Amino acid sequence: ADFGSWEAECEAAVTETRRDQPWVAEVFTTKEAVRKEAARRGYQTMKSYSLDFGDDLRKPRKREELMENLKRSKPKLVLMAFPCGPWSNLTYLQKNQARVREKQERDRVFLRLVRDVAKIVKGYGGAWLIENPRGSRAWQQPELARLLQQGHHAVVDQCMYGLTSERGQPHRKPTRFVASHRELLVGLERKCDGSHQRALVMGGTKVTTRTGHYSEDLAKSI
Repeated sequence: ADFGSWEAECEAAVTETRRDQPWVAEVFTTKEAVRKEAARRGYQTMKSYSLDFGDDLRKPRKREELMENLKRSKPKLVLMAFPCGPWSNLTYLQKNQARVREKQERDRVFLRLVRDVAKIVKGYGGAWLIENPRGSRAWQQPELARLLQQGHHAVVDQCMYGLTSERGQPHRKPTRFVASHRELLVGLERKCDGSHQRALVMGGTKVTTRTGHYSEDLAKSI
């Protein structure tokens, strides 16, 4: 694909003859915000894969199914927002560090999957975009080293894309995006302008789960 003319290709995708080729696929998603936005604009999409949709990607058979589907469908963009829980800096405040390390090793399979999916996508000429909090320790893991070296980076503050608490207070949540193509990061550059009082992303899973969902504005920007 010619990603130097990304916007033009996006517009052309609605009427292109290959109707069977999806424009976007999401892996590890919960709300499918990007896939739904693409579908709303008339683009073809691929089945999303995550535990929320019955896909336990810790299981080899399910990972194989995902990769075979990618090879067959060849979506133009694959978005991977892998679980950040075990890699959060907050986990290092826990007393039971053995349990933290156990959770990290259990989820390391997801980092390898991100690496392997990116290789497949590159092989058929598609694009990949991965995301995790800016301070996630996952970025320091060897499984992602080559992707970080080869990819293009952007850090955004999600409060500028409408991420809020249940009470409507903005959540900053600095987030790092790494992309195979620089053009994918257009629109992903907003930093907090300090015009609002921010709520901390703390308070258990009730808070952190909500902040893991993309706002409509962020989905449109992607």
